[in-house]
Amino acid sequence: MSRLAAVVRAHTGEDVRARTVASALAEAHDTIVIAPDETGGTIDAGLFEKRPHTLAGLAATGLSIPKPHKRALWYLGDYAFYGSFLADDDFDFYFMIEYDVGLRHPGDGYWKTLFSALRAAVIEGVDMIGLHFGPYRKTHFRHPYADPQKVLFAIMGLSRRAVRHLYEARLAEQGLDLPDPMAATHCEVFVPSVLVRDGFTCMDLNAVLPGSYDRAGVNSQLITPIGFEAFSHTHGRLLHRVADVPAYLAKGPTLAARHGWGPEFERQLNVLAAAGVDAGAISSARVQFESTAHAFAERRQSAP
Repeated sequence: MSRLAAVVRAHTGEDVRARTVASALAEAHDTIVIAPDETGGTIDAGLFEKRPHTLAGLAATGLSIPKPHKRALWYLGDYAFYGSFLADDDFDFYFMIEYDVGLRHPGDGYWKTLFSALRAAVIEGVDMIGLHFGPYRKTHFRHPYADPQKVLFAIMGLSRRAVRHLYEARLAEQGLDLPDPMAATHCEVFVPSVLVRDGFTCMDLNAVLPGSYDRAGVNSQLITPIGFEAFSHTHGRLLHRVADVPAYLAKGPTLAARHGWGPEFERQLNVLAAAGVDAGAISSARVQFESTAHAFAERRQSAP
């Protein structure tokens, strides 16, 4: 039997959501760890094991970030694996899930089905399981790779041998004159590019468990309000990102304006209004969306 740990990644201020995800996973699996970025302060993991990491703690691993910023360990999400997990021989595979991942139909048994599929994949020798895994042809994340690959880090599964290999690759990256602003490659490009280049077995989550997600449900450009997941247009079972209604109304307008999700955002607001969410809060969100969309449009028009 393969030894599999489920890891919930979170950052300061997301205590409740991290514990909620961990509790959902605990109904399907017996080993749950919360691995928060506590650079901005500690989080309460409740009864769950906690393995935190911080910018200051990087020194113990031999890693550094030459040009860090406050969300550096979110940008370099693989660093969560290089602390206590690096010397841990208790598990063969780590399956990391971000605090803002949810299900279209919570409680539908998906996590139990997924962990069964994961155990089979680990036994077969898979080293990486990710979302939207494939060649990277854009230029947003700068990198040094001849054959760049990309995954969405909302869910990331890595074998123990992959973690150790990636750690060695991060050490080798230290001191290189990389094109990235932080002199370190973004995790979503670094992890799959290194593993594919060096012959590791990498798979998309939909290949491990078909129907797990689609682009309508899993992306970083649109938030789904918790409690209204069933109204999502996705045909998959996973959602990313999810947030409680206040956070949705605060963050959703800017995301929708930036990425052109105006009609979908309006549809979601109508769903919230029909459910009795405060009309003033919804009106404020609409005003914020309209003003932000106008500002983005003006910026695009004035760009050379």
